[in-house]
Amino acid sequence: ITPGEYADDAEFGEIYAQLLSDERPQEAVQTRSSTAARRLFVIGDDKCLYRQPAMPVGKLARDEEQKLLCIPQIHRNAILAMLHDARFGGGHYGAAKVLEQARVRVYWKTLVQDVKEFCRTCNECQLTAQGKNVKLPLNPVEVPKRKWDMIAVDLIGPLPRTKKGNVYALIAVDYLTRWPEA
Repeated sequence: ITPGEYADDAEFGEIYAQLLSDERPQEAVQTRSSTAARRLFVIGDDKCLYRQPAMPVGKLARDEEQKLLCIPQIHRNAILAMLHDARFGGGHYGAAKVLEQARVRVYWKTLVQDVKEFCRTCNECQLTAQGKNVKLPLNPVEVPKRKWDMIAVDLIGPLPRTKKGNVYALIAVDYLTRWPEA
């Protein structure tokens, strides 16, 4: 991430410029956001913008130094792809797991919404997603009054080819007597 990318970013451009200028705004002009920016954001030795969380995030102890890397808009999809694709060892994680990983590493205002949207629209996840196992109530089947009034039909195969060249069999079973016919 370059200083120019922060400067051009809609979310972090103003904050980055304020911190770079190293000037305190005059009291009359000082806004709540400029004070918060100086308290919550810092520019690291690598010229990247970091946010200092108000409370410790994740499993770090309170006395450990922790800063979240602020990600400009142009890099967010790449970061989300890395966390979701789990190049750190795993598979396509869901939104909760990706968010858990992201919250201890990176920051931007719409992180939660962006993670949920990214995971929801992942093509590979949509193709391989397991359907939710919804159990529907069973509907009782009417008992037929006479033989062959109600039958179940199924097609099975491919089977070994017969002398006539058939590879499929049509099976019918009577509901009342359970007599099968092929």
